[in-house]
Amino acid sequence: MEWIAFNLTKPNKEFVLLDNHPGKSPHYHIDDKKKQKFFAWISRPETEKMFLTLVRQHFGDFDFEL
Repeated sequence: MEWIAFNLTKPNKEFVLLDNHPGKSPHYHIDDKKKQKFFAWISRPETEKMFLTLVRQHFGDFDFEL
């Protein structure tokens, strides 16, 4: 799984990345792929809510429909 939201003009510097891969629990990165915060997977809908909350906190409010 990998979800990302990023600034179109600075995609490598301003982003919210949520991912998991072998050997690591689900986690997210904000602007730095070397720093991560782990979270407990509850369900896809709850993880989507968390991701959108992180994106809104980082980039501001936006109009988005899943």
